[in-house]
Amino acid sequence: MPEFLKDFVSGVPAVSPLELAIRLVAALLGGIIVSRIYRATRPDLAIAPSFPGTLVLLSVLIAMATGEPVKTATLVQWDDNNRQNVPI
Repeated sequence: MPEFLKDFVSGVPAVSPLELAIRLVAALLGGIIVSRIYRATRPDLAIAPSFPGTLVLLSVLIAMATGEPVKTATLVQWDDNNRQNVPI
């Protein structure tokens, strides 16, 4: 791994493969539910054929991009005096 990436991910906690699988399956199921609700609330002519699948894949993509780093990143606030984020 390049050195500049090591600094970026050094404080990120490791995620077990089981936890990762649970997150992705939960996102997949959530996306399927949202897709079904979308289909049920729209007339058949108003549904783009690829949009429900896009909703499912988008939910999985969001699950991959979020997680522990996002949880910890939201627990900071900007300090104007020191020009840095500080823990809340």
